[in-house]
Amino acid sequence: MCESRDVHISNCDKMHNCHSCQSEHYCSWQRDRKCVSMMYEKWSEMKLDSINLADKLQVNCALPCHKRTSCVNCTQGSCMWCNSQQRCIESNAYSIIYPIGQCMEWTTHPDKCLVISCSDIKTCDGCMKNPQCGWCDDGTGSGVGRCMEGSLSRPNINSTSCPQWYFTTCPKCRCNGHSRCRLVDDVCDKNCQHNTEGEHCEHCRPTFYGNPINGGVCHPCQCNGHGDNCNPETGQCSCTTKGIIGHNCDKCDERDYVGNPQDLNGSCYYNLSTSYTYTFNMSKPDDIHYTRINFINTPLSPEIDIEFSVQCQDSAMVNISVGSSSNSSMVIIRRLYEGMRCGNIKLRFAYTDLGIKNATFLVNVYLFRTPFLLQISFSQHRNIDILHFFLTFSGCFLTLLIIAAILWKIKQKYELYVRRQQLFVELEQMASRPFAGVIVQMKNNSNNDTINLNPSPIALEPCSNGKAAVLTLLIKLPTGNQSVPQPGQTGIALASALVTLGNVSLDQNCRKEEKEKNSMQKLSANSIKITDNNSSYSAGV
Repeated sequence: MCESRDVHISNCDKMHNCHSCQSEHYCSWQRDRKCVSMMYEKWSEMKLDSINLADKLQVNCALPCHKRTSCVNCTQGSCMWCNSQQRCIESNAYSIIYPIGQCMEWTTHPDKCLVISCSDIKTCDGCMKNPQCGWCDDGTGSGVGRCMEGSLSRPNINSTSCPQWYFTTCPKCRCNGHSRCRLVDDVCDKNCQHNTEGEHCEHCRPTFYGNPINGGVCHPCQCNGHGDNCNPETGQCSCTTKGIIGHNCDKCDERDYVGNPQDLNGSCYYNLSTSYTYTFNMSKPDDIHYTRINFINTPLSPEIDIEFSVQCQDSAMVNISVGSSSNSSMVIIRRLYEGMRCGNIKLRFAYTDLGIKNATFLVNVYLFRTPFLLQISFSQHRNIDILHFFLTFSGCFLTLLIIAAILWKIKQKYELYVRRQQLFVELEQMASRPFAGVIVQMKNNSNNDTINLNPSPIALEPCSNGKAAVLTLLIKLPTGNQSVPQPGQTGIALASALVTLGNVSLDQNCRKEEKEKNSMQKLSANSIKITDNNSSYSAGV
């Protein structure tokens, strides 16, 4: 069974403002200034009240445009303010309400409401830019006037209060109330008064600031004695002493400077540390106004002479004083040097000549122009006592000699210990080597028998690889023309050589050595006896 339902379709998208949108129960005005349809289907069995639901979905609309009476209130919504008619209208209805442009100037931004008022415009040029405003000259010939609402013929107020009315052009002579116009050529007299200058006396003189337009006042710069010029509009002082800051040059840069510029003859001083060299390079655009810089130094020890040096341009001047500080104020006690040319200055101050305990040095460098480079330093060095230096040097030298001798003895002991240890190791290695005895029997060849020119070794020690061996020979030393060697000398010697075994196998050598050992069993194993001309010699193997 099909259920019947009523569907309501509205024309919400055709509504262009909140009030017309809310007049329909099924329309809702959104924050993006659009009217949307709230489609609602009413089922018969649910029995919901569609009107009550629509009332819950409605949003309270703002005040209609035609009921708004001020520019600020009008421009806060989707309205536009017509200043000439003093009327707030719908933006979409402007062409219908003013088909031929009766509203000469309008706005939809609140920040433009203040400048639309003619009375807020202070210059004639600005007044002429507003089509509903005109310039009312006071008739004194000084160029002072006011901007008023009006038309081509007269202002909107009583015309008797406006001696001269200008609606399309400004008067030729505009001296802003600080001079008189010459009758010949309608040009301001050159003698601008009230600390003003310019063709129309529209600027403040140097050392003054303010807005002299249309009778405005120029005030003197308040730089606390540390500057002459200031910003002509804001009055921000251009401090001439480096380290002094503030709108009125009344503070010290707390990062590096101390002092109080608000005191009588007070200033700011850069705190110099002893035994350091400081370099100041004033070449930045912000340094263009500096003509002076002050320094302060407190010596580390009051009983040591002080050396001072400064290097800068010859055009600068230097003052050096001794003073004291109390409550961030500097008091000069004694002037040491005054009016010196800077250049390259090196001075030495003896503490006995100062006669002031806990003295503080104050240095002023002034009358320079940027860019400017300066180097300054304070240092203290104790005087050298020759006797004390000699005794100290001698003691240190003797101490070093004693230490060197002790170290040399320790080195010798250590080297002797190392040599002994190496000798023990060598002896152990030699004792661990295998050894054997070889007996050699020799006879005297008195019959001049033929000597075998192919000597045979008395020992052959093969190497571990079996390819080489150490061959030992017994050779006869030359004795000259004598048949026997001289007393105390031996006639034979042992010779060794490293030889290759070639094709001879180790087994054959071993069998040969075994035969030689068997034939010499009766001889001593640790000695060799040599008989020559009834004399006997013995050599250990």
